[in-house]
Amino acid sequence: MGPHGSPDAGRRRGRGREGRGACPFSRQGPELPLRRLQDVCPAPRGGGRKLSRLTGDEFGRLFHSFEHTAFRLETRERYDVDHENDSLRKFLAKERDELPWMRDWLTMIRDATAQGRRFHRVRVVSLPLSDYSRFGVWCAQFTNGAGEDIRYLTRDRATAAGLPLHDYWLFDSHRLVRMHFDDSDAFLGVASRRRTG
Repeated sequence: MGPHGSPDAGRRRGRGREGRGACPFSRQGPELPLRRLQDVCPAPRGGGRKLSRLTGDEFGRLFHSFEHTAFRLETRERYDVDHENDSLRKFLAKERDELPWMRDWLTMIRDATAQGRRFHRVRVVSLPLSDYSRFGVWCAQFTNGAGEDIRYLTRDRATAAGLPLHDYWLFDSHRLVRMHFDDSDAFLGVASRRRTG
């Protein structure tokens, strides 16, 4: 699944892992150990300017211009994304889906991976998984296969670790892009800041 609202998403969110350490509710990857949370869920600390609003084009360019890492923390139970809704319906009905809305996103991940740039994502989920989270686990096989590293963390462990309650992207460990959604889970826009300290 793409960035849930970036210009590349709709005009653009595997390699299964099994065995020891596997996530208890999927075969997409190991559950994240608490001791690694600070490494995998980085957040800018120290000084920084206030968040400033980004246009859709500015946000979209960040996915193509970062140098090393693009990290995403997803904290919501679901996302109301027009281009995903039909695929979610098909998934729940066990119908075949070619996921045309995901093709540009997967190409971008493959290209970045070939250049040595990495996409990482942690999804905070409640148990039992919501329909949307089950759909996300299914979609992860394609994004992981393209080179993104997606991990899952239960909501109680995320709360215990003090993770933020909001979604964000963090580019190259210094460009924070906080994502905003309305009460019906629709994407509203983003605000950004650069780490200065």
